[in-house]
Amino acid sequence: MTQQEILSVTKDVKLLYVEDDMLLRESSTELFKTFFTNIDVAVDGLEALELYNKNTYELIITDVLMPKLNGIEFIKQVRKNNLTIPIIVFSALNDATSITSCISLNVDAYLLKPLVLNNFLDALEKITLKIIHNNSRKSPLLLLNTMQETLSIDTLTNLKSHNALLESMEKLSPQKTPVLILINIDDFHVYNEIYGLKTGDLILTKFAALLTHYTQDTHYELYRVSGDEFVLYEVVDMIDPELYIIDIEKIISYVETHPIHLPELLEPIHLSVTIGVSFDAQNSYGKADMALQEARRRGRQYLGYNIEADRREELKKSLYWKEEVNRALQENRVHTYYQSIVDKDREVIKYEALARLHQLQEDGSTEIITPHQCLDYSKVSRQYIALTKIVIQESFNTMIKENVHVSINLSFHDIANKEISNFLHEYIKNTTSNPKQTLT
Repeated sequence: MTQQEILSVTKDVKLLYVEDDMLLRESSTELFKTFFTNIDVAVDGLEALELYNKNTYELIITDVLMPKLNGIEFIKQVRKNNLTIPIIVFSALNDATSITSCISLNVDAYLLKPLVLNNFLDALEKITLKIIHNNSRKSPLLLLNTMQETLSIDTLTNLKSHNALLESMEKLSPQKTPVLILINIDDFHVYNEIYGLKTGDLILTKFAALLTHYTQDTHYELYRVSGDEFVLYEVVDMIDPELYIIDIEKIISYVETHPIHLPELLEPIHLSVTIGVSFDAQNSYGKADMALQEARRRGRQYLGYNIEADRREELKKSLYWKEEVNRALQENRVHTYYQSIVDKDREVIKYEALARLHQLQEDGSTEIITPHQCLDYSKVSRQYIALTKIVIQESFNTMIKENVHVSINLSFHDIANKEISNFLHEYIKNTTSNPKQTLT
């Protein structure tokens, strides 16, 4: 769908937006006004639930970490009596626990802060098609105003469309199990930027033909569901996940060994893909989409979503890192490292403060642990605040001792947190004008 086609639908959609961060709430609301003319805004989950119970909405966009009632609990309340309303989660949490919780609640998209417009547009395109489909069931006349042929057939590739996929999934018998394999072309935007949109469309049509050839001797139905995303779908009596792993690896190998040839390009284009799989009858596409996102987060080519298995694994990791960080805090094994920032003449202009955890190994050696390995787990406890305080304290001490500029990276949530904010202000107030500090 074009942005204009999306706007033609969303302008009449009533949106409930939930965000506790004032600055982010104001900036995001301005962006949303481009697409929606009817927006209700709530500052926490409890206020959002009160608004939801009093009004009728067609889309919800919500944060996760909020006071009074968090986003997960708010969504649970919504899903008690509404399984179809589209929901977008917009969160700073990039951990599997939050993502799997949202998948289990049939969330349609999980977007990370800060908001990236292209990611939002991709999510909005899929949700717009779902809204059109939901409304067409209520009022068949709406199909006359939304290009009926476009709803069922993708005009670029002539494959079945996202709407056709939704219709197929609605026909699923309770005794049957759906298999939905979502295929996304890696970094496709690069081809559009290098060769232009026209050539990008040619690549998509060639890729669609490639998948058509691959599926001709299979039971899969092939769909193009959005810009660079395609779906293989079938319904079975029983599933053997191991067989589908073999099949998915065949798909990946087939794509990698069949480059795209275009007459206007001297060199063939070698595409790679990432795949998400779902075997769940509830929100099968949404769960495959989040499995795909999680596969990318883990640096994998594919991932089949299994809620209970992922939760068990993530719980083990969470408990492990909670204990590890706690021991490091007690034993003073959390330290601040400094990365030099240089100008065009390679002169150091300041230093960036980086938190590092010293982990003791069985052989007596020490391994340096970077934040991305444990930070997501510490955010769900007070350990994150303790880690942040150490970075602030050691950075100020370094600024005083060495008389240098040090940049301390603080997020919106860090600054909004009263304990961190008060701790920072106390350090600034009690420090002489000698140190040179930069807060970012």
